[in-house]
Amino acid sequence: MSVLGAIAAALLLPNLIIVPITGPLAKPPTGHQMAVFGLVMQSSGLCGLLLMDWLQTPRWKLTRPIHQGILPGVLTAVIIIPLIIGLSLATQVLWHALRLPAPESHELLLAFNNGTVVDRWIIVISAVGVAPVFEEWFFRAHIQTAFRVLLDRRWLAIGCAAVLFAAVHFSWWMSIPLFVLGIGLGMVYERTANIYASIIVHALFNAVMIGVDYWTLSHH
Repeated sequence: MSVLGAIAAALLLPNLIIVPITGPLAKPPTGHQMAVFGLVMQSSGLCGLLLMDWLQTPRWKLTRPIHQGILPGVLTAVIIIPLIIGLSLATQVLWHALRLPAPESHELLLAFNNGTVVDRWIIVISAVGVAPVFEEWFFRAHIQTAFRVLLDRRWLAIGCAAVLFAAVHFSWWMSIPLFVLGIGLGMVYERTANIYASIIVHALFNAVMIGVDYWTLSHH
């Protein structure tokens, strides 16, 4: 029941906040709108998860303190970030070799490169601050844990959560790198039993990718 409540909180609460404020969009959102929507949706989804956890436990608390997750998180990031970048480059080479349409840069990255200072700060706060906390709490602390209980297989639980993690990002050409990232995030969470470790890996990965894409786009 806890995972069903987490899913409901993560999916319904953002829509309850966004739709009354904005109404249906008549045309595709701009980069600025996407940045704002992403920050609001992730923040409200995280609040929903935290509220569900608080309601379901008489004394809500984390199992491990944050300082115990810093070192394994940083060490994992040092290992996995170059691997994901290498996989991304290899995927692009394969994409071009198969003569498939060139993958477009993410709208938020384009907004970061071409937007205002405010847009860039919103994207950084969302991608490096809010999104890692929300996504790790959702995919690792709830989804992966639920799969582990249901399937009684740790590696299968990590793999299932990683598949869902890659799928919800709606970037099919990046599916394999995102799946491998999900595996790494799931492994560090299982080995440390500390959600902060996977949050740190996720935040560092997003920060590096923003920097790499910004440098790439600004030099073309």
